[in-house]
Amino acid sequence: MRKPFLPFVIIGLIATIGVFFALTYKFPEVEAFQFYQQIDQEIVTCEKKSPDTLETTLNALQSHVREIILVGQTYDGSQDVTELFTSFNAEYEVLKDYTANVVTCMNSQLEEVNFDKVESTLSKLPENLASLGKQMSVLQQARTEKLVALNAELEVLAKELTNFEEMFYNTKTSEAVQYFQTINVIFNTIEELHTEYMKSIEEYYAVKTEYYEAIANKGVLDYLFKK
Repeated sequence: MRKPFLPFVIIGLIATIGVFFALTYKFPEVEAFQFYQQIDQEIVTCEKKSPDTLETTLNALQSHVREIILVGQTYDGSQDVTELFTSFNAEYEVLKDYTANVVTCMNSQLEEVNFDKVESTLSKLPENLASLGKQMSVLQQARTEKLVALNAELEVLAKELTNFEEMFYNTKTSEAVQYFQTINVIFNTIEELHTEYMKSIEEYYAVKTEYYEAIANKGVLDYLFKK
């Protein structure tokens, strides 16, 4: 006696459709996470365009700047400052490379981010995830805004340092003093912005981790049947 073949075909077809649906359906829980994850990845990708971290670059450059300014306070033309400026110029080139590659890349990527796009996705989330998602949105926006401000100040520093060596030899003391004070103010501003930026990263990733753990504890069937 022949066994019925059609039921197995139907069952197989249903199973195939189910697997296809599970693999291709865009869950709002995952979509929201991927939106923020993409921004994070773009920032990291831009950072990798420089072999040196921002912290290393700024610390080395500021150290040379401070040393030269200190020498300048008692400079009378008899001291040999060639080595000092050689070291300064080397670190200055690192900063210029950083702004040309990393900062430019970040600014370009961040200009494309539209946080309004994720709002419709967040509205589809269950209450607990919607709350975390909105927190992530606020914190990610704050983080990117602080990053843009930090990058802008780095560009200001790179531009201002163009005249550094020239101002060192400036015979008009008042102009030189004012210039070096401006440089110090820029470094201080960058330090403050960097501190704020790092704090914003910590706050954002704390909520992002909480959100990730919440969705990671759910399986595919949980999403399909909204458990």
